[in-house]
Amino acid sequence: MQAMSGPQTMLAIARSASGTHPVFCLMPRSVSTDLDAYLQTGQRRVSGWQALHPHVFVSFEDEQAFTNINQPLPQTP
Repeated sequence: MQAMSGPQTMLAIARSASGTHPVFCLMPRSVSTDLDAYLQTGQRRVSGWQALHPHVFVSFEDEQAFTNINQPLPQTP
């Protein structure tokens, strides 16, 4: 991936016009142990863990790609 071509970059994090989307990221398997240790401390913000590692943001134009499907649908009369 072009965005991760730097020697120190470990994570590529999705970003769109509405903001960053930390759970949509590309990372090497080698950081999974560190992520697990972070979660074991009780931390739950993925963006907090990502801030501890070299990263880049990758822009996406398709805002619908990040639609939250967990939101309830509008009620029809």
